[in-house]
Amino acid sequence: MTRSALVAIGVATLGVRGAPAQTITGTVVAKGASTPIAGARIIATHSRLAAFTNHAGRFDITLTVLPDTLTIAAIGWVPDTVVVSDTTGGSLVIALRSAPIIISDLIVSGARVPTLDLTNHGRWRMPIEAARAVPPAVETDVYRALALIPAVSFTSPLSARPMVRGYDAQEVTTRIDGFEALNLFHLGRAFASFPADATDEIVVSTAPYAAAQAGSIAGILDVAGRTGPIDRFQAGLGLSFGSLSGYAGGGNRQARYFFAGRFLHLKALGLIPGIDVPYHFEDIYGSVAIGPPERPRGRITAFATQDRAGANSTSFLNWGNVLLGGRWLATKPGRTEVELSVSGASFREDGDDVPSVHAVPADLSNRFTRVTVTADLATAWPLTRVDAGLSLGWRDIVNRIADADPDRASVPRFPTTSLRLARPELGAHAMVTRRAGRLTLAGGIRLDAAGTTTSLAPRLSGRLGIGRDMRVSAGLGRTSRLYHLVGDARSEPDFDFLDFWLSAGPGIPTAVADHATLELNLERGSTVARLGGYASHGSAIGELEPEHDQGTARFFRFGESRTRGLEAQLAYRGTRQHPASFSLTYVYGKSERNWGEGWVRWAQDRRHQGRAFGQLARGRLTVFGAMDAATGMPLTPVVYAFGRGIPGADPRGSTVSLADSVPVYGPENGATTSGTLRVDAGATYRLVGRPGSAKRFHLVIGISIINVLAGPVAPFGLGEGAGRYATDRKGRWLPYRRLFNLPTVPTLTLRAEL
Repeated sequence: MTRSALVAIGVATLGVRGAPAQTITGTVVAKGASTPIAGARIIATHSRLAAFTNHAGRFDITLTVLPDTLTIAAIGWVPDTVVVSDTTGGSLVIALRSAPIIISDLIVSGARVPTLDLTNHGRWRMPIEAARAVPPAVETDVYRALALIPAVSFTSPLSARPMVRGYDAQEVTTRIDGFEALNLFHLGRAFASFPADATDEIVVSTAPYAAAQAGSIAGILDVAGRTGPIDRFQAGLGLSFGSLSGYAGGGNRQARYFFAGRFLHLKALGLIPGIDVPYHFEDIYGSVAIGPPERPRGRITAFATQDRAGANSTSFLNWGNVLLGGRWLATKPGRTEVELSVSGASFREDGDDVPSVHAVPADLSNRFTRVTVTADLATAWPLTRVDAGLSLGWRDIVNRIADADPDRASVPRFPTTSLRLARPELGAHAMVTRRAGRLTLAGGIRLDAAGTTTSLAPRLSGRLGIGRDMRVSAGLGRTSRLYHLVGDARSEPDFDFLDFWLSAGPGIPTAVADHATLELNLERGSTVARLGGYASHGSAIGELEPEHDQGTARFFRFGESRTRGLEAQLAYRGTRQHPASFSLTYVYGKSERNWGEGWVRWAQDRRHQGRAFGQLARGRLTVFGAMDAATGMPLTPVVYAFGRGIPGADPRGSTVSLADSVPVYGPENGATTSGTLRVDAGATYRLVGRPGSAKRFHLVIGISIINVLAGPVAPFGLGEGAGRYATDRKGRWLPYRRLFNLPTVPTLTLRAEL
């Protein structure tokens, strides 16, 4: 049913305001492609009710006043309206056009009237068009582009490890189309392994998230894949330094398919110091949506990736992911829906003589497999909504890491790790949402169990509408994780390949964190603002024992976490007549740990960070830029250095070589390094086709420059080389240098779309 037809029906039945309440069902899709749009808000003007679409683009809304006008809006899409009456039958299909300006739309704001969906609290949605507006390093990366989101930070420009609100990236769960995946990284966590061409949007949900979600202490990253258009074929190719990517999709009203791939082959990999080996990776994604686009019944997702570094049997590293998942709407559309899903994911890693962050080569043999079956139920009335679910799973972990040369003279930095664990998992959740005037409250609880370990996590959230332009929301709740994925938080600039999986149980505590958040959203015309505060306290947070922690034989350590912060974002949306936009962000964050000797700053704590993004379109040309400025990170200082006994040497006034001394460290993270500043810029030019034109073929050339100012972008660390120096007790100079120097990096890309 077209929008014109719906409007005609509504006009013909004006005046039927006394009609009984009616539940309207519908689907919001992308115009021309029929890809479902998740998270779109539907506002009923006269009934003063609202709803949000689910991951399949579906919604239900019960109207108390008829006829009524529905306003449909979504992040990154042009809003639309339809008029409905008591004679409107069937299921509505609303097709939205893509908005030409998307950077400012990263600020997620709830509906302007009370709604029975509170999942947008603490959530950011980033369409792939926004990710392409971030100047890329080599090519568009779904992880690096998360720099647009205030709640996400990175250790350095060399890292694609997204940290969320003071917690390490390994405390964050990643999902593809709602199915859990593990270690979606290339090249020691320098690039994400999910191709941008296969991405529709990336959603970041910060803790405490909805009761239906689990597996993370700090947040969840959802990567939503694309689906094919109806009754036409769509394809594209992309070329950047070293890699070739492509995609294709199509279908009809009964089924739509989409496939994408990315390939990179290098004869020699010189990015890792001391390593010059062949390297290649391959990424493949595919999805099939089943059923009519206005009411799809199911979806199948497949994803596989592999990395191969080294070509001989004495020194190599191979790793990869495989994921297969499917979901099906088991009931007919209506007030109550039951959705069934099943998924299987496996990660494997094998290597010999692999460099580690402690400069000790290791032999690796790791496996991580998980199979899950889930049933979710949702039922809604005009003022109340109930969600519940049950999941059964099986997790199999093999974690073997050994010193590659145990007979050498130096003491190995880590002991041999050999773990094999297989156990069932159970998850259950229930949540009730109730609206009372402009106030909406949601309370829920989640139970997770694995083996003999259980965790109970209550969660509560609420939203209050203040006028038509302002909303205040808050969240309280607990998150937990029944296994630890432990790594080194100080891995950069070295590439980290070592992952240690420790399951909660006897001798290993369960990671738990309690969170509190408060947000204020304001939307007035083309200006959008978001102000949020957060605080958390966690226990049993694990990490590797740092090198400077002398006098202990521990390899892992567990302690308390304490975070708090403030996030402010101001943005301006452009229009089709004035296609320009910008986003300004300021973040104050404080993250601390207590390892048993008092609170200290976390290794990746940055107190102040400011970011700016902007873009301007003029005809075929679009220019964009980004700026990132941050204060220094903590550093454990050296207070003294024992010389190794060089005969005849006068140490006073001389520079101490680290190779000829044994440093004695001061208080952990008791000093602060210098701040960093980076400016990036880029531009794209459409050689064929204009944005929004009806032409089927588009050819786009892009250029970007990372670190335009060629300034220092990395903090200081202890090491040899020119840089800042401090003196020890005898007046000798101890070297502190930049962890790495990032030069100005230009990138050229070419994209063809059909």
